[in-house]
Order: sequence, then structure tokens, then C-alpha cells
Amino acid sequence: MFLHLRELLQVGENPKVLELFASPHVFQGLPELRESDAVLQAYVIPSFEPLASWTIYHQTNTPECRVRRVVWKRKTSVVLSPASSSTFGADAVLRWSEIEGMLRELSEISFPAFLADSCLGIDGTTFGIRRISFMSQSEAAWWNKAPPGWEKLGEWYESLIRFLELKLPERTY
Repeated sequence: MFLHLRELLQVGENPKVLELFASPHVFQGLPELRESDAVLQAYVIPSFEPLASWTIYHQTNTPECRVRRVVWKRKTSVVLSPASSSTFGADAVLRWSEIEGMLRELSEISFPAFLADSCLGIDGTTFGIRRISFMSQSEAAWWNKAPPGWEKLGEWYESLIRFLELKLPERTY
């Protein structure tokens, strides 16, 4: 998904901001994290509202982990003209056991991964999850609502975002 966005958003400052959005381990004003500690990222990419990503970082054998939310508030059309944008970042420390349980639930979800869902639309929202490890990475993304067979994944995504938003500082923008 991020590769597609990079192609689409090659205007103005967008490539730099998009890289920060996709890999937020270094964010001005927040503690620097090790990129290799990222274990999960969820994101939402609406057509006309701010983009957001939630990345969970965990160092092996530690009881805590950190979630970093990055929001990219675009002020103009990123496709038609250079964007004037703002990024906002926030962190929260979580108990690893809570996240570990959610990751276990995610790993137990089965869905038709290569389903060619046909839908038509111009504007909408893309949702996605990236599971990251040293040796592999998997990503699932869908547009507007989870396609047939992906409903459990969509529900899991929604519960993850609700949980993380309860732990993070309230948005003030």
C-alpha cells in the first residue's frame, strides 16, 4: 500500500512526509525508537481527512511496548497540487501482554488473502495492517469496508484502533 501511495504522492514535500508516516521510528520531539523493534502497523488513509498510522514497537524480553501514532493533516489536494501539510506524533507505553494477546488473535484470523474484490468508487477510505518481523512482513489493505471473508480482520482492526486510541493522548488538532 505504501508503495502505491509513494507513486501517487510524488508532489512537493509528500514523499518525505509519507516516509515518516510509513516508518515513524524517528519523529521530532518524541524518543527515537529502533526501526527493527516495529512489530505491527495499522493505518487509515481517507480521501479528505488526515491520514493516520499506529506503529507498535517492542524490544524482545521487555514487559512494555510503545505505540506511536502519526497523523498527516494535508491542507490541499496532494494529487493536483503541492500539499501544505502538518504531521503530529504521540506515544503511549503499553503492557506487552495486552498487545501480545491481540497479535495472537490476529494470527488466528483466516481470510482469503488473494481475493480480487471488485468495487467501484473514487473517494473513500483505505484501511490496512502490516505485521512486521525480522524475517517476514505481511500486509492486508481494503477500501471502505472489509471484503467478503475479511470481516473478522476488519473487526479486529477496529478493536485495535479503539484500544490504542484509549491509551494515546487525545487528539487536539
